[in-house]
Amino acid sequence: AEDSKKASEAAAAAKRDAMAKAKQKEREEKDAKDLADSLPAAKEMTSAAEDSVEVVATMASPLLAEPPEEMNEVMAKALEDVETAAKEAQNKVSEARREINAKLQGARTCSAETRKNAISEFSALQQKLTDAQKKLNPLKSFKAELNLKIQVRSALKEIAAKLESAEVEVEKATMMTGSVDRQMTEDEVASTLEVLRPAREVITAAAQMIERKLYELDEVDAPRKEELI
Repeated sequence: AEDSKKASEAAAAAKRDAMAKAKQKEREEKDAKDLADSLPAAKEMTSAAEDSVEVVATMASPLLAEPPEEMNEVMAKALEDVETAAKEAQNKVSEARREINAKLQGARTCSAETRKNAISEFSALQQKLTDAQKKLNPLKSFKAELNLKIQVRSALKEIAAKLESAEVEVEKATMMTGSVDRQMTEDEVASTLEVLRPAREVITAAAQMIERKLYELDEVDAPRKEELI
């Protein structure tokens, strides 16, 4: 009787174990199918968001490469189109991010192997959206971005012109002193310094302008600062 009881209990335990394994396998198969079914849509949504950001960047690129000297109606319309496209792209990026975040949360309840695969896949999509967002951020306020670039380009031209003017004055002083093979008189030194005075003033003004512009750009992150300059 005792042996029969033990045999019965062992059989019951084996049955429970088999049922548990079957249930686990069924769950794993369901989780894997759910992932396979949901992943293409998530990838498509992410790609659509990336593409929308690329469209905005393509629209903005020629304007940033060759900033206009001044604004007109055509340019104002182009800036408005860029910012409108940027808003649409932002909506797509935000929607995709919400969807991916929800998928990541859901993946944490999946069976072990599917959870690992799901987290890997959705994390990769999340990173793509993060990269797209970084690229989109300055384009959302494109008008201000372009105006800043125009100001920087204008300042650089003005600084270059000032330095060129100073170079001319220095060349004059060099010509005055270059032919002198004796010690210069006080009057000649004074005359040379007077010639150099405009050059010193120009160089000082250029240095001050550079300092101001660097201060204004201080809040701009390094990659964008390189693009602006």
